[in-house]
This record gives sequence, structure tokens and C-alpha cells, in this order.
Amino acid sequence: MSNLSLHLRRRLVAHGWAVFDSESDRDTKLTLDQLGETAHRVRLPHEPDPRVLKVEDETMRLHSAHPRVRWVAWHCVRPEPTGRSVLLKSAFEPFKDLPAGTQEALRQTTMGFSRNFDGDPERCPVAREAFGHKDWVFFAPWFWREGADEHLDAFVAKLQAMPVEKVRLLEGQVLLVDNARMLHGFEPSPRSRESLLIRRWIAAHH
Repeated sequence: MSNLSLHLRRRLVAHGWAVFDSESDRDTKLTLDQLGETAHRVRLPHEPDPRVLKVEDETMRLHSAHPRVRWVAWHCVRPEPTGRSVLLKSAFEPFKDLPAGTQEALRQTTMGFSRNFDGDPERCPVAREAFGHKDWVFFAPWFWREGADEHLDAFVAKLQAMPVEKVRLLEGQVLLVDNARMLHGFEPSPRSRESLLIRRWIAAHH
């Protein structure tokens, strides 16, 4: 069984994401069980969410996972053949750089999202407290203009200025992302269907 080492945990705290090696899908599950229960597991290619086509600004084609999800993990079974990367961007850093009044307004601002589980509400606050994490940020760019105001636009401007981190996954590697702090997406590729990832959503309590 793999362990979430102290080094790995420190990296998650410091950067909001980490990569570790895994011998199998079972090994990955045992490792991630240390964080919480897997709420959803799916096999998928290394390709962008089709809804990003609605987003004109390429720098904004990253998003949060479902609001109930604390951690997102992708186990690379078959790498993307052209070397395209997973894209990551901090959402928490831009939020905490906003004036206090704008932060408070975003705690009252909600965005729509795709409901996947029974009991899901129709909308989610942009910033809220959940899973013991203060100001957990949720953002879906395809809902940006739905009820946008000067506060949400100020947050989006900060997001646009944030650099994008690129992570190229090799076979047997797992990318683990803190959904409370980070947005994610994929570089488009004409050969994405030749790749294979196993994605897990983890609803954690620690």
C-alpha cells in the first residue's frame, strides 16, 4: 500500500497539488482512502470538458470539480501520446488578494453547476466554508456571465492574471489536486482518445 507521505502532504498544503507513483488502480484507491471516501470513479480520455468551448478566453478554460468534492485524482493508465498536459491554476490566491468587501460579496454570490448527486442544490457560493476549509472557492467559467457583477468580474480579472501550471502525467503516475483551492483543465489534443485516465472524486473530511 502506498502512503501519503509527510512530503506529499506538505506539498498539497504548499501548492494545492502533488504527483505520486502508483503500481495499480487498487494501489491508488488504497492511497486515496487515507484522504476520504471516493464519491465517483470514471475512466476517461485526457481531454477538456466539452463545456470549455463556450468560454472564449483561453486563459479561463479551467474549472472546479463538483462542490461536494474535496480532492480530485487522475491515475494515468495510458499517457496522452503527444505530451499534452493537465492544466492547473490557483483560485484561492486570487481570492485572498481581493479587498475584504469583495471577498464578502463573493461569499454571497452563487454560480450554477452540474448536479451529480441526490440532494444537490441548484447553485453554489463562489466562496464558502466546507470540509473545515475557510473560503473554499468554486468556479465554473461557463457560468461566469450568469448573474455576474463587479465583484465576480474583479475575481475573474485576478484569475486571468494567475499563471497556469502544466503537469504532464506519465504511465503509473497519479495527480492529486485540492479542489478547495485549485482549478483544473486539459490541453486539447487531436489524439486525446488514445489516452486513458481513471479519475476519482474524493469527498474528504480531513
